[in-house]
Amino acid sequence: MANRKTDFKVNSTAILGLLIGIIIAVNVISNYFFVRLDLTEDNIFTLSPISIESVSNLDDKIFVRAYFSADIPAPLSNTRQFLQDQLDEFRAYSDGKLDYEFISENLDEVGTKAGIQPVDLRVVENDEVSVRRVYLGLVMQYEDKQEVMPFIQNSNGLEYDLTKRILKLTSESTKKIGFLTGHDEVGNDLLQNARSHLSEQYQLVPVSLEFGKTVPADLEALLVIAPKKALSDWDNYAIDQYIMTGGKVGFYLNKVSADISTQTAENIELNVDGLMTHYGIKVNSNLVQDLLNQPISVSERRGIFNVQRQVPYPFLPLIRDFAKEDAMVKDLENVSLYFSSTIDTTLAADKPDVTFTPIAFTSPKTKLVSNNYSLYPPDPKTLNPNEYNLGRQAVAATLQGKFTSYYHNKDKPQFLKEDSTVGFDPQSTLLETENARIFVAADGDFMQDNFMNQPDNLNFFLNSVDWLASTEGLIQIRSRGVTDRPLEEIDDGTKNMIKWGNSVGLPLLVLLFGLVRWQMRKNRKVEI
Repeated sequence: MANRKTDFKVNSTAILGLLIGIIIAVNVISNYFFVRLDLTEDNIFTLSPISIESVSNLDDKIFVRAYFSADIPAPLSNTRQFLQDQLDEFRAYSDGKLDYEFISENLDEVGTKAGIQPVDLRVVENDEVSVRRVYLGLVMQYEDKQEVMPFIQNSNGLEYDLTKRILKLTSESTKKIGFLTGHDEVGNDLLQNARSHLSEQYQLVPVSLEFGKTVPADLEALLVIAPKKALSDWDNYAIDQYIMTGGKVGFYLNKVSADISTQTAENIELNVDGLMTHYGIKVNSNLVQDLLNQPISVSERRGIFNVQRQVPYPFLPLIRDFAKEDAMVKDLENVSLYFSSTIDTTLAADKPDVTFTPIAFTSPKTKLVSNNYSLYPPDPKTLNPNEYNLGRQAVAATLQGKFTSYYHNKDKPQFLKEDSTVGFDPQSTLLETENARIFVAADGDFMQDNFMNQPDNLNFFLNSVDWLASTEGLIQIRSRGVTDRPLEEIDDGTKNMIKWGNSVGLPLLVLLFGLVRWQMRKNRKVEI
């Protein structure tokens, strides 16, 4: 009996030791092999391929110092755990070359020194309101470079913020994005949000084509955003020759100048139709009116008071129809446009070496206006839905492939020098390119600070730049998660059926149930 007890104790001790060893081994291995079950629709808790690739072949170590206060109030208190989970996954896929630590002490000294600024948060505890100063930021270090995230507001987009900084740290050089100037394009002061996001990944440079200048060859892409003055023939030539080198150009154009305050609009001559038609695309001189739109506030007199009310405004279309097979837009949900035109989708038919893809459309309940523009909001009582019957219209598209020069068999345009004399380009004209990219949007305002009514407006613009710059991987994770879940539009017949079903059908159903119950009870009494 004593031997049995001894054997039992030995076996129990061995089993306990084995279990402890297994637990320790699992914890050690989990640091290098990260496994997690993600049941979300967009796999928002799983690293995307571009994130995994960004740390898979690191030449040196990336070290992340996260400066987080210990007493962060809800709901930001969950951000630390989410960040730690993401960093664990990055570390596992980096084979240990990315590591991190959380720092919670002496933050006023070490946090501020690292470039992390404290944030004052309003806290409600025990029926009292107070302000708490906290730190929620991190610093990434790689070789002699570093990237700072001064304030991590929430977990939305955190993978994107981490990945783009890892890519920037490990890239040999920063890609340049050019903004065309000289034609009253949108000023930097109206693109502060968009430029702020772009500058985290790219170097932004102005591009002037005055006095015979050409588009810099080291640009990753050139953006032409809402010019109000016509481009010169030399401007077109310089852009054409940049495309012939394999350059990528984004055209964000307003073909109609509309002023909602004065309710007036007029066509703009930008002198780009010939160039763009040659490539297989054109922005039409018209305005879209869509029954799916953003409302505006109008003032109306009621007695002695002026009352503001929301009314539909078809000139501000809300875009929900995207090419779901296209990575640039497949995760977008709502983009609001501001006096948009349409894109001619017929011109690329005779361009066999060019892939033309319309990627954003109005709703089927659309009509178009050309000339004689009247921008007054329609009266909802007299608005006739049957007039909006042109079907979905393309408002954005891409072109990719082999292009020929617009100036093939054409004379080179002249340009004015600074001394007002005429100049000529001494270089020979490039006649074709094997692969270039062109993005066209029939609205040059949707990315401006004043008109960014939907979160996806910014995503759409940033995605288009990433596509031009051939960094599509980041597009996959920028729009992860749900920004909006709009109710689907239903026709009037379905609406009436639901209305009558609720007002008449349900009471009838209850009455029928009562009659059946009454009859069943009556039958039981008869049987008794």
